[in-house]
Amino acid sequence: MAIKLQRKNGSMLLSDKVKFCFLYCSLFPEDFEIEKDDLVHYWIYENFCARNEAYSIIGTLIGACLLEEKGRHVKMHDVIRDMALLIACKYEKEKHKFLWAGAQLTQYGGWKMGSIKRMSLMANSFERIREVPRCPNLLTLFLSNNRNLSEISDGFFQFMGTLTVLDLSSTNIKKLPVGMSKLNSLQYLNLSWTLISQLPIELKMLVNLKYLNLVGNFELNMIPRGVISSLSSLQVLKMYNVGFIWVEKLEDNILREENMLIEELQCLEHLNELSSTIRSVSDLQSYVNAHTLLNCTRALWLNLFPSPQSLNIGGWQI
Repeated sequence: MAIKLQRKNGSMLLSDKVKFCFLYCSLFPEDFEIEKDDLVHYWIYENFCARNEAYSIIGTLIGACLLEEKGRHVKMHDVIRDMALLIACKYEKEKHKFLWAGAQLTQYGGWKMGSIKRMSLMANSFERIREVPRCPNLLTLFLSNNRNLSEISDGFFQFMGTLTVLDLSSTNIKKLPVGMSKLNSLQYLNLSWTLISQLPIELKMLVNLKYLNLVGNFELNMIPRGVISSLSSLQVLKMYNVGFIWVEKLEDNILREENMLIEELQCLEHLNELSSTIRSVSDLQSYVNAHTLLNCTRALWLNLFPSPQSLNIGGWQI
């Protein structure tokens, strides 16, 4: 495999930022196809670079044959990944403090990792995680693609005060740990393709959260009132292809339909990217009338609608 690395006086012409992004890609398992948009958001919410710069860095890595481009995804060749692991472990260990755990583990006993900043436990065979680790410096934690994982202890996140990026996507988790309310620094939370049936009221505490992904949560059917509107820093909210959502009004236990959720979405002053699910003509009308939401909408899923040939909502022909 040809590797196009420009060199001058024996040193590689890659900036420290590009080198970090290259090493970051080694956190993903062998032959794993990484969605470019996911990679960009990881870097953005680690406060490492802006969107345009992130895409530019991906292009640089592709141009240098350090990443292989596959449409909307990129992939790191096994040989390149081995090189990245060697660099991260031997030369950049003290600077970046990456940690990887091998594939197909059923349990992990290495939670005493006070200096580790970025940890990947992706694509293993965990069923439950019951430990209460102490990770005071952890910034990024990948638990995604653990398809047998159904339970995380309530105390698991208790001592992860610096955690900024958390990916729990593509797991069988049915309930989020109450202790997630301790994640005061969390900016990125990916819960896509899980079995979560409702969001906990404690999620209101994540006031620094900027990215929330709920895509593909077909079991999600309840959000306590005030949770979404409390996420005042939210910039990206993905709720495309989710279950039948009700919003629970806690004080009198009355369940109301999605127009209440639309009201809460309009409270998010910093929201600039939204994908959502609409299930009735009246809710669609409310949505269309909410111009602030329309301006940031990237995708709408119209589900459980009656079957007319077309709909005319607010001058929109659908």
